[in-house]
Amino acid sequence: MSNTSASSWLCPFALAALMVCSCTDRQPKTDLSNSLDSVFQSKIDTVPCNQGPDMTLYGRGGHFGMSTFVLVTEAGKKYDVTRVSDKGTEGAIYGSVAPGGHYALMLDESGEALQVLLNLNELETFVGKDYYVYNGQLVLTKDGNREWVDIEALSPREFVAKGRGGTDYSYHK
Repeated sequence: MSNTSASSWLCPFALAALMVCSCTDRQPKTDLSNSLDSVFQSKIDTVPCNQGPDMTLYGRGGHFGMSTFVLVTEAGKKYDVTRVSDKGTEGAIYGSVAPGGHYALMLDESGEALQVLLNLNELETFVGKDYYVYNGQLVLTKDGNREWVDIEALSPREFVAKGRGGTDYSYHK
């Protein structure tokens, strides 16, 4: 074979090889099945900046009546409050009311009526310790998220809430 015929035969072959090589991905192949942990997931944080000190009171339920509730703090201070304010506004009660239960209480501006009462024993059966209460507002804190939630139902058998970031929370026993 002469040099001319060899080069004319190699030239199309070299061009074809060059085209095939340029069309392939030169990045090394990686197995993505084990990289799910590295996928970025955005965190939820719908909690506004704290506006002053937390005024939520914590304690055990004392005696209660049709229109009253007593909270006794760990320091022994007793708050005997009405369920309906002088203005006729009824306080929001989440969960059942029973003596000895652990509660978070937010008073109204008069300091004589409850604004929000939250049964923490019942809440913790569903969310554990992944929460806090700031000025009567519930914030769920699971997996590094902080989502301010509006409680729709709380009882010994269920907890339903709507997060202000759009998450629906629904737990049933």
